[in-house]
Amino acid sequence: MSTDNNTYQPKNPTSKQKAAKASKHAKAPKVSEIKEIKKTSKKEKKGNIFIRFLKYFIPWAGDKVGEIIRKILMIVVIAAFIFGSVLVVQYVKTTYETIDETNKLVILQNEPPTPEELAALPPGYLPEFAKYYSINPNVVGFLSIPDTNINHTVAQANNNDFYLTHNFKKNYNVNGWPFADYNNRILQGGLSDNTIIYGHNIRSSNLMFQNLVNFKKLDYYKARPVIEFDTVYEKGKWKIFGVFISNANSDQGPIFDYHKFFDADNDDHFNRYIREVKRRSIINTNVDVVPGDKLLTLSTCTYEIDDGRLCVVARRVRPGEDASVDVSKASLNPNPLYPHAWYWKNGGTIPTYNDKIPWGSGRGGSIHGTIN
Repeated sequence: MSTDNNTYQPKNPTSKQKAAKASKHAKAPKVSEIKEIKKTSKKEKKGNIFIRFLKYFIPWAGDKVGEIIRKILMIVVIAAFIFGSVLVVQYVKTTYETIDETNKLVILQNEPPTPEELAALPPGYLPEFAKYYSINPNVVGFLSIPDTNINHTVAQANNNDFYLTHNFKKNYNVNGWPFADYNNRILQGGLSDNTIIYGHNIRSSNLMFQNLVNFKKLDYYKARPVIEFDTVYEKGKWKIFGVFISNANSDQGPIFDYHKFFDADNDDHFNRYIREVKRRSIINTNVDVVPGDKLLTLSTCTYEIDDGRLCVVARRVRPGEDASVDVSKASLNPNPLYPHAWYWKNGGTIPTYNDKIPWGSGRGGSIHGTIN
């Protein structure tokens, strides 16, 4: 019997069964293996994203010149933004600390001192300063000008640098704190002829002595012609008689060294100093000043010229004198004597004077002598 090649030949009946059985009995991956696979995949994906991120911002091998420049500029902009943000945060923090410190010290004026604080006061100190003294023994007074932000304790160190960058609690603060010149005598029963108090002009936050610059305006002066400055020994009010601009740098012209005038040699020397202040004063106040009067000078920065100074000068109200001022007689000085740099910038003619005795001839006077 022959075999027909076209006769159907059934496949191995066990092949599919074996495959199905093999598949059924194949070893399934463990849960831990699946998690590891997913974890590895995520790491690779994150790694790729991180690399792409770096390549977007950082110059990379193969980058064209234009792309490198773009990335460098982007890095610079980001760095500047971060740096600026840090400065803003620091500025806000410092400003808040300054305002908080000032307010807390003002509030202390209304809090009675403890027996321990009173016992610690040096002889002759007013009891109002007991709490301030317990915080900082450098306290020498309290300064206040109505309707301004000038309402501060005044400190005095053994130099004129410390309180430029430290607050009343002696903590570092770029806003500093109002302080008396270390050359000043603030003693029981005695003051220098001229007590000088310095403070920063914090224009951005209206702090420290910033409000002083407003005294260049006649109406502003008329609304607040009297300063209150109590030393640790006695209370006092002071009538403003001069508001002037000076230069601290000889490149801006001859320097009027008001910051060197503490005590006059004699009445003539005192009168010459008053003459120079009134010549420079932006406002004619008509407040009289005579030898024997005690002076108070508040000094801060001003920006009409480079390294400029704005000074408000007052004399103490005399015993028995009315502390009020007739401001109706006050007027703007039509031709105040400014630093030379002011005329270089704004034009005009520098006033000249024929003084037989120049201001600089006395001890503590201006080093440049004649102002002609």
